[in-house]
Amino acid sequence: MNRFQFNEDVLSISDRSINKNDVDHKEKVAVEIKKAGVVIPAILCETIKAECGDKLIFKQATVERIKPVDGGWQCLAGCQLIDESETLIVANGVSLNALGGLINFPVEKTRGQVISLRANTLSQAMVSTINSEVYLTPSINNLHYLGATYTRGNEGSAIDTDDTAWLLKKLADNITNEVVDDAFGQLDYVDAWVGFRAMSKDRVPIVGVVPDADFYNTEYGDIRHGDVIKSYLPAQYMKGLYVTSAHGSRGFTTSFVSSASIDSQIQGDPAHVAKSIVD
Repeated sequence: MNRFQFNEDVLSISDRSINKNDVDHKEKVAVEIKKAGVVIPAILCETIKAECGDKLIFKQATVERIKPVDGGWQCLAGCQLIDESETLIVANGVSLNALGGLINFPVEKTRGQVISLRANTLSQAMVSTINSEVYLTPSINNLHYLGATYTRGNEGSAIDTDDTAWLLKKLADNITNEVVDDAFGQLDYVDAWVGFRAMSKDRVPIVGVVPDADFYNTEYGDIRHGDVIKSYLPAQYMKGLYVTSAHGSRGFTTSFVSSASIDSQIQGDPAHVAKSIVD
């Protein structure tokens, strides 16, 4: 907290021993984000849709590949043209690389499970989100949301009871808020759902204009040999082709600033964010 100059009105950090059954009384840290809000995805999407008005057009189709053409890009289902445009932004998560070989980024699929818990008289007093090894939201329509698991190699969409038990155990072991201690158990479980995150190998979003892979491999193929004398040509990119993907579990934090970054690249404007963030 001191490192990032947050004060206790914004973040409250607890590092007391919180595992009551731990004979070693290991110290664990929990963060209470006192002024955080909660984003309801469906409401946010409907709001954005309403703001876009007639500028937003939906086409129900499965894009199987993309193809460069003079003056732009085509989206195709087999040989059938779905649409074409001068600029194409690919924002399709875990299927980022499944568009005909023009895009190839190190993206993996990570399963996540979230459960909802019935609010009770004690938990209703909780007014802010708490985050530790798991997170817990305040009551939303008499439900708290507890998440989330990270599982690789499991592509099943069925609810996993082991994941539910793991979340409840982590809640009991890690959340220190005096309101939440001992507030929930297995009987408070209401429902659960499973989603799949697109994640890069270093957990940083993949955002911006797509590099020309053939050019990179040809021009920079020997750069690993460390030839300090050779001069290399500037990087080349696929004109008009952009991606925004691999936002992991932080999409509401990173997707909007990523959109602004792509907008500045398309318009040729100065970046909306610091160079260190773009890099």
